[in-house]
Amino acid sequence: MDDIRQLTAAIFSKYQNDPVPIDRWLRKVDGNILYIKDKGVLMYHDRELKNDNGKKSTHIWLCGVVSQYRLQGVARAMLRSMLRNKCQPLVSAHVNRKKFPEMVACLEQLGFKTVPLVLDRSADGKHLEKALERFEIDTEVLRTRLANLMKK
Repeated sequence: MDDIRQLTAAIFSKYQNDPVPIDRWLRKVDGNILYIKDKGVLMYHDRELKNDNGKKSTHIWLCGVVSQYRLQGVARAMLRSMLRNKCQPLVSAHVNRKKFPEMVACLEQLGFKTVPLVLDRSADGKHLEKALERFEIDTEVLRTRLANLMKK
């Protein structure tokens, strides 16, 4: 737990003034956390997409890589690990393009598409950020793209 706490602080502390709320994050994702020591972390959970005919996705709730390890395959390795578990037919993520342009670039490179985001309330009752965009990709397409990147 301390490894994850230190890792998330190293990645995300520049984006928020308060300490990283790792305990709340762990509850949100029901313990679905992957990390590569000192390099990156991925938290995900299954969710039903709002106003989308009940489609289900494996949702990337949080993903980050320590700056000196970016563009070295860390995020892709964590995504491959996530896909080894039972996943929903879609993989989705909500990202603030202005705040996290590197994450947007990573998702777009992997073939994620931007789709309309229906705002709902988060678990704590606050509105989600209006600056968020929803990205999604078919799970099998993502598996194929990640496998092809491994061959390069």
